Amino acid sequence: MDAFPSHLTAELQENEIDLLRTVFGKLCTEYGIAAQGEQTEHLARFLVGELRQGVSDEDALLDAARRFHGHGA
Repeated sequence: MDAFPSHLTAELQENEIDLLRTVFGKLCTEYGIAAQGEQTEHLARFLVGELRQGVSDEDALLDAARRFHGHGA
């Protein structure tokens, strides 16, 4: 499964999708999130939502996701 199916990324630029994939991969490794499943979709939706709200820096996306999951500063 592609973590970022077209219905989530339809209006995004290729560089934004690449950023999401990079951040997603790091978070999946960090938190042991499987390649498929409910956690995967939840994380993908969260990251796309953050990007659409203007969070477009890799570190900022990582920090936002960590805070959302209760593991960040």
